[in-house]
Amino acid sequence: MNTLLLLTACFVGTLSFALIFRAPPRSLFWCGLIGALGYGVLLILQNVGAGSAAAVFFAASVVGLASELLARASKIPATVYIIAGIIPLVPGAAAYFSMLYFAQGNYREALVALSSVAHMAIAISAGLAVGTVLRRK
Repeated sequence: MNTLLLLTACFVGTLSFALIFRAPPRSLFWCGLIGALGYGVLLILQNVGAGSAAAVFFAASVVGLASELLARASKIPATVYIIAGIIPLVPGAAAYFSMLYFAQGNYREALVALSSVAHMAIAISAGLAVGTVLRRK
């Protein structure tokens, strides 16, 4: 799929989540841009051969750092940007498949998928923490 199309869809999806979460209207464009930026970093790192968890970690770090910088500039809490911007990195399909495998009784596949979800969740939280710490240094 075309990378520009993926990033545009990511921008629109992130902006839509910001609308659902009732982000301030003046932050909507920036929320979408941060989501697209984070997903762009993820795509670049996956294309150069980084593992999924490492790519998500660095993408979440970029989202966290950009959110903190924008929060300071716009005087809007960073969580507004972080919550919307992290949406493209959330491993929803892997979580769905892990629950599907459990329901089907395929426990080996379920544990593999659940392990992947756990790695991604840890990478997201650690990446956001690193992004926040980098801005404060």
